[in-house]
Amino acid sequence: MGKIAEMDSAEIFLPEETRLIKKSLDIREQMVDKLIEDGIPKDTRKIRVINEVLNSIDSLVLGKVDRRLKHGENQNQQDMVELVKEVLLAVEKQKTSVGPIEIPEIEPLSPDELVPGEDKIEYEELDISDFTD
Repeated sequence: MGKIAEMDSAEIFLPEETRLIKKSLDIREQMVDKLIEDGIPKDTRKIRVINEVLNSIDSLVLGKVDRRLKHGENQNQQDMVELVKEVLLAVEKQKTSVGPIEIPEIEPLSPDELVPGEDKIEYEELDISDFTD
């Protein structure tokens, strides 16, 4: 079996698909080896056949690489989801319950403690004499 046909694709293809791809690649490699066993032929028809077979091998190999890369991207994304999930669960476990927050009662302010205008919503014009009495 040829070197290209031995590429690992067990994670991407079903066993029967892998077998057929390997068989197809092996036959194509044998065809090319047979056609060029005496060197590169001078007959343009044979050159065309070799070129077409090599192009089909390239297409198949590139397709397998593309699928493997996409499979790897999907796996990386799944791994990242699991990692984020673990981090969020760890953070949740580390949280401590604070319980209800007690708000102390504040004594109401006496009018003597208020600054002029502090207890009113509307705009009031003040001058220095309002503060110096």
